[in-house]
Amino acid sequence: MRLISYIGLFCWIYVNAGCDGPQSQPQNHIGSADHRPVVIVSNYPLAYFAERLAGDHVDVSFLAADADDPAFWKPTAADIEAMQAADLICFNGAGFETWAAMYTLPPANIVDTSTSFRDSLIPIEQTVTHRHGPEGDHSHGDTAFTTWIDFQQAAAQATALRDALLRIVPDRQQELKANYDRLVRDLESLDQEMQSLADEIGGRPLIVSHPVYQYWARRYDLNVKSLHWEPGASLGDAQVAELKQAIENHPAKLLIWENQPNSATAARLQSSFQMTSVVFDPCGSPPASGDWLTVMRENLDRLAAVFDPP
Repeated sequence: MRLISYIGLFCWIYVNAGCDGPQSQPQNHIGSADHRPVVIVSNYPLAYFAERLAGDHVDVSFLAADADDPAFWKPTAADIEAMQAADLICFNGAGFETWAAMYTLPPANIVDTSTSFRDSLIPIEQTVTHRHGPEGDHSHGDTAFTTWIDFQQAAAQATALRDALLRIVPDRQQELKANYDRLVRDLESLDQEMQSLADEIGGRPLIVSHPVYQYWARRYDLNVKSLHWEPGASLGDAQVAELKQAIENHPAKLLIWENQPNSATAARLQSSFQMTSVVFDPCGSPPASGDWLTVMRENLDRLAAVFDPP
């Protein structure tokens, strides 16, 4: 009897104390009644698209939301664990996730949203190393990655997201497709408006402060030359000399910035070069107010104010 009691006590201890063993490993929870599927994205445009598509039916997580620049963010061990446990990992592709090859992630859960236009990605022939923010020195890699400011490509990325989300919330198919239609209409509207602006701009030369506008320039047939200037930096003698050289063969009167430039820089550009500064924010990170769509509309409004004034 005592032996039976010991065996019973051992079983009770094993079941109650040991049950956390194998179940504590990361797992996917697709189909679980008390769990919203976890979707991890690598930049803010994908976070915005995923939230527009799936709403409250998934938990969208943008791990690099607080990074100075998500394109140069590096995951921590905890971030990798979170991705390994996620139901879906959404990559921008086009070389955006430079860190991905260094870690083991479940391939079945990864969707590269730029796969459908992989053959038309733009290679970067010259890479320049520079510094901005706490990420330190970096270059912009071998492939242009700001795919989403070509709004036609953004729609293709939204389509890839829709298809991936349908796999993890198949019971929300009708709602997802209706949300997708609304999102694509917004993207088509941006595309048409930008194309109309491009017609107004014509072949006039433009200078952009950073090499992130390649797909935008190609889609809308814009005559663009890139610098490597930071919006918050002052305009020193080296930058003045660089600009003078640039405008010899590319006489631009508009300099497009990722963010609001230093006020002294903007004033000097206007007074010395009769050059107007305009912000066209690619919005790879969450904006201080509004969302990705409102930022894109504000970008177009600022361009329209210059090229198609009231």
